[in-house]
Amino acid sequence: MTFVESLRSHRGGLIRLKTELFWYNNTEWDGTLFRTCLLLDARDYGRPACWKACTANATTTRAAVSHLLIDGLACWVLMDEQDVAILNETR
Repeated sequence: MTFVESLRSHRGGLIRLKTELFWYNNTEWDGTLFRTCLLLDARDYGRPACWKACTANATTTRAAVSHLLIDGLACWVLMDEQDVAILNETR
């Protein structure tokens, strides 16, 4: 199962982001590690040209863009599988 498939199969579940998020609207990292979010959806993103700037752990060749509920707001977030832990997988 690919990273995106595992995320899609966990829609409606909780995930933990291991790294801080980079917000393009104010061009800075938010400084929050180990944030727990609700996973709404996920899509395959391929390998973005900005990969090193987009994620702290750019170790894989593919990325996922995930729709997450973060602090009450739905946001699309680009991530590498090293950036996320799927919680309560036994649902």
